[in-house]
Amino acid sequence: MSWLGFALLCALFAAISAIMEKKTLFYEHAMEFSAVLSVIIAGLSLPFFFLINYSALDVKKVLLMLATATVGAIGSFFINRSARHMEISAASPLLVLGPVITTILAFFILNEHITTVQAIGIVILVAGGYILELKPGSKIIGPIREFIDSKFIHILFLGLFILSISSLLDRVILSRESVSVYAYLAFVNFFQALVYLIMLTFYHDGINGIKHGFKTAGYPLLIIAALTVSYRFFQATAVQLVYVGLALSIKRTSSIFTTLVGGKLFHEKNLIRRGFACLIMILGAILIALKL
Repeated sequence: MSWLGFALLCALFAAISAIMEKKTLFYEHAMEFSAVLSVIIAGLSLPFFFLINYSALDVKKVLLMLATATVGAIGSFFINRSARHMEISAASPLLVLGPVITTILAFFILNEHITTVQAIGIVILVAGGYILELKPGSKIIGPIREFIDSKFIHILFLGLFILSISSLLDRVILSRESVSVYAYLAFVNFFQALVYLIMLTFYHDGINGIKHGFKTAGYPLLIIAALTVSYRFFQATAVQLVYVGLALSIKRTSSIFTTLVGGKLFHEKNLIRRGFACLIMILGAILIALKL
């Protein structure tokens, strides 16, 4: 299968997972949700440990996977927290802004140049995000005030920034260090579960939170975990085959499905405008990924 097939499968599974996560977060605390989900994901990832060529691993690669797992866990928690309080048709398209942050960070950290086409993509993507936040009947500066006043938009952007750092680490691990997809999934998913357990112990109710999460949302979380393992596998495989920005941009096409279908399921308003904004943002994300 080509990288595009893996990326599209990643988008499909990610979209279904996002809708189920939103439904579960209606009655589950974000920290408990993230911790329990990570534990289940780690359990489902155990078979990957038997498929690893351990002779190809070294301390540096394992430490890089620990780093990306830690950063990714923190970023995902902030995303889940914002998703719990925002409408899915508003939060999901904003995630498409991730490639902008990743591209800018790659420019400064990995010395990757931003081309003219990528710059145009950034402008289009930001314009789409502005349209997304423009409420019917509000003034043109409404989205700016919304961004300044909304705590959960701040949290979402913080999560996107942190996840972008994780994406850069993933690029190093999977491409430059040539770590296998099986090793990446096994170690990163295990380390993320460990990080979340530590976070839950210090900032919440520890093992009681795990027990509560299994009790209140065990079966849905099992399905979400299976979907998450699947789309992480497809994403990692695509990243090994093509430039990571392009793979992630195709993944973000899941926002169309999540915005329209999820918004309809949760009876949210202004779905046509939000869907249009989402299409604009995805176009911008694809332009950002192109190396022209």
